[in-house]
Amino acid sequence: MRTSLRRCLAAVGITSAIATGAAGFAPVAATASTAVGTIGGIAFAQSGGASAVSDPTRATALSDEGDQLVVSATRRDGQGLTATIVPASDVGLTAGGTYPLAERGVPGGVLVYVSAPEGSSCTPATGQVSVLELTRDDSSALTSLAADWQGTCTSGSTTYRTSGQVRWNATTGYSGLEPPTVATSFGKVWVGDVSAARTITWTAQGTQPVTVPAAVISGDQASWFLVSRDGCAGQTLKPDETCSVSVKAAPRSGTTGYAAVRLGDGKSGPSYGLAQLSVDGAFGAKGTYRPLSPARLLDTRSGLGARKAVVGPGGSVTFTVLGRGGVPSSGVGAVVLNVTAVGTTATTYLTAYPAGSARPNASGLNAPRGYTGANTLTVRPGAKGAVTVYNHSGSVNLVADVTGFYRSTNAAPAESDYVVVQPERVVDTRQRGLPLRAGYWMDLAWAYDASVGQVQAYALNVTVTGSTGPGYLTVWSGVENPRSSSTVNFVKGATRANTVVAQASYATRSGTYGPGFGVYNGMSSGLAHVIVDIVGVYVQATEGEGHLRFKPLSVPTRIVDSRRGLGAKTWTVGSTRTVSAPSSVAGWDTWALVGNATLVQPTRASYLTQFAVDDNRPPTSNVNAGAAQIVANGATVELGSGNRFKGYNHAGTANVLYDVAGSFELFPSSYHALGVTPPATAGASAGRLAAASSAPSSAPAATGRHTVGEALRR
Repeated sequence: MRTSLRRCLAAVGITSAIATGAAGFAPVAATASTAVGTIGGIAFAQSGGASAVSDPTRATALSDEGDQLVVSATRRDGQGLTATIVPASDVGLTAGGTYPLAERGVPGGVLVYVSAPEGSSCTPATGQVSVLELTRDDSSALTSLAADWQGTCTSGSTTYRTSGQVRWNATTGYSGLEPPTVATSFGKVWVGDVSAARTITWTAQGTQPVTVPAAVISGDQASWFLVSRDGCAGQTLKPDETCSVSVKAAPRSGTTGYAAVRLGDGKSGPSYGLAQLSVDGAFGAKGTYRPLSPARLLDTRSGLGARKAVVGPGGSVTFTVLGRGGVPSSGVGAVVLNVTAVGTTATTYLTAYPAGSARPNASGLNAPRGYTGANTLTVRPGAKGAVTVYNHSGSVNLVADVTGFYRSTNAAPAESDYVVVQPERVVDTRQRGLPLRAGYWMDLAWAYDASVGQVQAYALNVTVTGSTGPGYLTVWSGVENPRSSSTVNFVKGATRANTVVAQASYATRSGTYGPGFGVYNGMSSGLAHVIVDIVGVYVQATEGEGHLRFKPLSVPTRIVDSRRGLGAKTWTVGSTRTVSAPSSVAGWDTWALVGNATLVQPTRASYLTQFAVDDNRPPTSNVNAGAAQIVANGATVELGSGNRFKGYNHAGTANVLYDVAGSFELFPSSYHALGVTPPATAGASAGRLAAASSAPSSAPAATGRHTVGEALRR
């Protein structure tokens, strides 16, 4: 058999592209003309999207042996490409002929093999090779060839789609797209954030225009990258023209993620131009909570934090929270304060809000004349790191203790994430018939399954009832002195409640090591019944899906005022109302609201229970009020489908207020919440705005286990 080597100085090119579906090259009429053209090229598509296009101005070396053809060429970046066509021994290629795409030596078949720096084609399995153009010389040696192929190939146990074009000395043109030769790195991006867009540009190569398919992202971390603008899809580019795609990165864990973007999914045509992507995900602290041992920041009785003086009607006091009591001087999104009104001279309410902001239409604590009591409020620091508390009527002394803070920046150690758990009653001393005695404390162990996480703090609602005298309760970690601050202030016979985020301590309780907290009765003498409900837990922030992080509002926002029909109408005895949280306070990723619930003048002693719309009413309460009283209490309310929750009024007729200070949001944020279209590889992403049946179960339906013990103060 005759062997020849020809050095062709004609313009011969090679293109290479990977596809995962059938090729869509336009067919060209077959010809057996003896004329030799000047066009050459190869395109192959397989195994993830690599592509390359040879420079049509570069010379190529061609060799043939019978109808076997080997073509080599050089791309613009200087790297070489090689394409080999090997018909079976019983095959003579003819113009207009079609042949099975097959392994070497399969009778009647044709092997097409391409080698490029990005990878080589895999073993042909099924498909077809179509000869569009072919010429021979007087000795029947090939002098030109144009052919297309499409089908499948295998590598190990994996099957890929393969497609391509080959041109040698042909009159039929070729085209392709050359991707960037340098990978696109987004550098460091915080988990839960989305990066700025980076632009990736493809260049058309070959001899004829190419119609560009839409951009597709693939790879192990494909869901970490998003096409924010596709300036290539549908464009028809002439050689040397360009198009660009903008890509953003949204890492899902604190590791380095890799993927690639290419043009075309390969299902309806060729796939061009694999461009490598990488991002260094960083696990930050934004929205996490840091529990603190209670520290007093304000006491107008002594002049701590502000002038020593009562706050008069319509007056306010502003005090610094940043840089005090364990709160950092910066990077704080909100502080958790236990605010106490001491000795009110008239029925009043207090409003806490960021210093320097306009006072919102909200209340944080409602108090009758002669009242001393507290409520836990979450407040965003304002101007100069300060918080303002407004008093509506009469005169009152104000006390504020900080119990923790939420971070507003990522550049800090991650602290605690919030996890919604099934509300449960930890203890009710009425059921045991053993009220908590003055000077005694309860050591409460409350643990969860490891899937919930390592408990750092508890979100609690603490109620005192049936006391034989005045006093206070302190809820704390159980290891420091409990007498330095108060959680619930009460008088004889009254029912008083307050929310608190209590830091967890780890110790051996009743023979079992685990997390827990303490409840101390600070009465000088007497007894009081204590009820403790748990509504959520803060766990060590770890990587993974399903935890929640806090997002503060600029100022507290009222979403329910049944007195005027805002959010719901007046509650009747035993009634349950459904409230839809507006978009101003809740979005796609919102799982719970943090705020303040007020029960307004029930006609009988009653309590209010708030819970997610899809859940059964739990055996807990958010606010307790006597007949004709106005009582406020902090309330973290889980949302159900459509961002809705329910409120149950136990007795009498009552109105309800609910003011929102912030929300707990899914972490990492969903693509919907980031305001970008999710990649196809991310799968379905449903939030609380979706139907209940499709909402993700990121919040564990966990219950705790506990033991209760008592220890004497002395």
